Formats: sequence, C-alpha cells, structure tokens
Amino acid sequence: MLHEVLRHFGAQIQPRNPSRLRFDRHKEPNTEASSTAAAIFINSSCYHRREYYRQTCTNQYDKSIQMISGGDGKCVAEFKVAEEHLNRAGGLHGGYTATLVDVVTTYALMTKDNCLPGVSVDIHVTYLKAAKEGDDVIIDANTIRAGKNLAFLECELRHKKDNSIIARGQHTKYIGTGGGKTKE
Repeated sequence: MLHEVLRHFGAQIQPRNPSRLRFDRHKEPNTEASSTAAAIFINSSCYHRREYYRQTCTNQYDKSIQMISGGDGKCVAEFKVAEEHLNRAGGLHGGYTATLVDVVTTYALMTKDNCLPGVSVDIHVTYLKAAKEGDDVIIDANTIRAGKNLAFLECELRHKKDNSIIARGQHTKYIGTGGGKTKE
C-alpha cells in the first residue's frame, strides 16, 4: 500500500530488501526504507498543501472580511461567501468558519482596554445552517470575560438576509504574561 501511495505522488524508492518494506506486527520493519518512504510521502504531500494554501488561502480572510463596528470587547464584521470559502459540497467550509470565529473574536478581544491577542486554548464551533456562494454573512463577536490569564469569547455567524444563524462559536484564549511571582 505504501508503494501505491508513493507512486501516486511520483516518488521512487529503492529499499535494500523490498519484502521488508511492508509493516508487519510480527516482523521488524526495515527502518531505513520505511523512514525514507515516509519522508518522501510527507514532503510530497506537504509541498502540494503548501502550494495550494499559498495560491488560494493566504490571508484570504483579511481580504474578504469588512469590519462594520467594534469597541468595548465587541466586534461586528461582514463578508460575502466566495468560491474559495466553499467545501466540496458547495457550502461554507467548516474550517474557514472556525478561522472566522478565531479571527473576529480576537479582534473583539483586542478592543478591550489593555488586552493582547493572546493564543487560543480552545475553539468550539457548532454548525447550524449552510451558507452558499454569494450569501452575505454577518459575524458578531463578544468578549464574555477577560481575566488576568484567560479570555472567554463568543461569536455568531448569521445570514444577512434573514438573520438565521449559520454557526455559533466559543473561543478561549490565554492572554496572561505568565502570572508567576519573580524572585529578587
């Protein structure tokens, strides 16, 4: 099977003993051939993914999102669903939706006094309705609480035409500076 995957990506390998390339619980695998094959497979697939994202996804959310309002821990943004935001079924891609939750809730957090963007600890998205190409979507984000170390945020994506909810997201971010006492 590994040979088939490698052939799919156009890779050629020459293991010392081809019969030992297979993975078998009862036999010790040829680690040299296995690691070479794995490296070729990973590098090949990562290259194709890097190229795809470089060409189609790099900073697409920055270009397509329009900030409508923001301040005091809130942010409202809008965007039009375009072809690059779709999954194979023609609906708004779940991964892109999660990215929107991440980005817009972070913008909402940054509108609070003395809040840094921090790093994500947890993102949870509930998908409720599809959005198709050409739909206008409103993203409404709110900071629930921002403490010393953690910030809790929420977000809704809604259709602009009928205000129906597309997705709801919750986002927890670490915003602390380490919090520990320093020794003098």
